[in-house]
Amino acid sequence: MPENWMTWEAAKGLNAKYYIDTILDSDDDGFIIELSEQNNNKKKVRITFKDWVWSYKYVQEIFATNRLDEVRGKHEKDFFKGRTFFKISESNYLRQLSQESSDILNYYGGAIHFCFVSAESILDVIANYEPTIEFI
Repeated sequence: MPENWMTWEAAKGLNAKYYIDTILDSDDDGFIIELSEQNNNKKKVRITFKDWVWSYKYVQEIFATNRLDEVRGKHEKDFFKGRTFFKISESNYLRQLSQESSDILNYYGGAIHFCFVSAESILDVIANYEPTIEFI
């Protein structure tokens, strides 16, 4: 089954392209992503998964060109323009994790695949809850 990419309205006012500045995976503070707006690096956002996340993968955009082209082929050509925040259903990444873990994801009530397509990199995050979002 093909992946289904949807824009994610994470918070009101998040309607630009962002850079991923910081990724912090901490037992004390959770999983934190800090981003700055592409056209105004003083506008920053912090996304916090207060508990642990199940998995994450970070790559430079150059290493995901086939993946992004496939998504563009199913949506409009400028699908990623001005957008950073997505959710993916029927996710290949979730399928892979499920296969590698003997389908343990379903035992915990399923998972959400969040995808942050920044101006130059991509961060995939798997968790079973929505993060908090704050402008900093």
